Amino acid sequence: MPGLRARMFASHATRVRFGFAGRFDSSRRTAPHAGLTETEQRIATLVRAGQTNDEVARALSLSTKTVAWNLTKVYRKLGVHSRTQLAALPTGPDPVLPRP
Repeated sequence: MPGLRARMFASHATRVRFGFAGRFDSSRRTAPHAGLTETEQRIATLVRAGQTNDEVARALSLSTKTVAWNLTKVYRKLGVHSRTQLAALPTGPDPVLPRP
């Protein structure tokens, strides 16, 4: 089992490789969907459309806690820190997130 230093380096290297290190830059593109699960994509799409966690939970028949947890994973995978930054991500032919 690798030591703490090796795990920290590997984690940092992965974030740098996939563009998740450093400050948010809306012009930076990640791989399409950045490895989001189908549920994460659906939640991200609804949040980008302006829905609250409660509204998303009702629309997808999930608990509010499940929505919040998945949204946290979406933020981490896409390198954003807020709903505003999520909404600012590009869509289009090579989108970070699919069009709604």
